[in-house]
Amino acid sequence: MELLTTKIVALTLMGALSLFFGLLPLRMRDFLAQGSRRRERIVSGFLCFGGGVLLATVFIHMLPETRESFKSAFQRKVLTAGADYPLAELVTCAGFFLIYFVEEFVHKIFFRRDTRSG
Repeated sequence: MELLTTKIVALTLMGALSLFFGLLPLRMRDFLAQGSRRRERIVSGFLCFGGGVLLATVFIHMLPETRESFKSAFQRKVLTAGADYPLAELVTCAGFFLIYFVEEFVHKIFFRRDTRSG
């Protein structure tokens, strides 16, 4: 298959799959709104799967690229201190905890219960 044809097929397939899975929750809204234990487990399974995909993306794809970027910065003398310290892992963990604390803060602000009323 020619390269342009392959790119068009891949683009169309990725767009169609993204649209399908993006609209799937709207179609399943009534099915999942009934609140049975089985449905809660299905949603929990999907959320766990999504979290696993994100973690795999970080550890398999992004972390090695971050290491390479820091290594390049040390070689070009852009960064000088901490060459022996695992800065890529530190930055990754700091980013994770920053997002976690922002999420917890927003949750506490917008979903707090009014304790003054009783």
